[in-house]
Amino acid sequence: MGSSTDHAAGARGKKQGSQLWKKALLHSSLCFVMGFFTGFAPSSVSDAAAGRERHHQRNVALGHIEHHRLAGVVLFAGLGDVFDLRFFDELRGISAFGAWPVATMRRGERKVVVRGPACSSAAVTGWFSQDLGGSGTAAASASTARPGELDVHGFAFNSSVLWDPERWGRYPTSEPDKSQDSMKFVQQVVLEDFSKVKGIPSDCSEVMVWHVDTAAPSLQN
Repeated sequence: MGSSTDHAAGARGKKQGSQLWKKALLHSSLCFVMGFFTGFAPSSVSDAAAGRERHHQRNVALGHIEHHRLAGVVLFAGLGDVFDLRFFDELRGISAFGAWPVATMRRGERKVVVRGPACSSAAVTGWFSQDLGGSGTAAASASTARPGELDVHGFAFNSSVLWDPERWGRYPTSEPDKSQDSMKFVQQVVLEDFSKVKGIPSDCSEVMVWHVDTAAPSLQN
């Protein structure tokens, strides 16, 4: 029979093992969860101020991920985002960057706008925009030109690009110092080199992410 000391040591070992296991689970999932809990702003502030606050919070989240070297795929999601469950299986295949079409619905408007990468299999070849009006008609445009701004709801990336960017290629020429704004750094890398971006799903032929834009529509005279 083992001594009481042996039993105590065994109990401590199990407890430590359990704590390490919980810590490992936290770290493996944090890169997914982090995005879901950023992007909050008081409803009383202007849309522009709220946008700046969301951008700041995303940079804070990326700083935490970079500081602790949390390995995983980083996805930023909004409170109004809806996902096809198969989408999360697709994310597992991202080794550098991934992008996908997003269907956006705006408050007070009876239409859906779909924007995202145009793909050949998993290769991104350009960008497209499709406006589904209330009449059911669709006006589509596609171009190999990069969009002026990358929708934060439409891409994800491997967290290691934050502390090892040279592994995935050069820094963006327009902003070589990524420490100033990690979010812009990642967005620019995606836009500057399609070859590093995986289209999701194959051929980008299916919408798997829906975003509800709750910002008030601009008034036009």
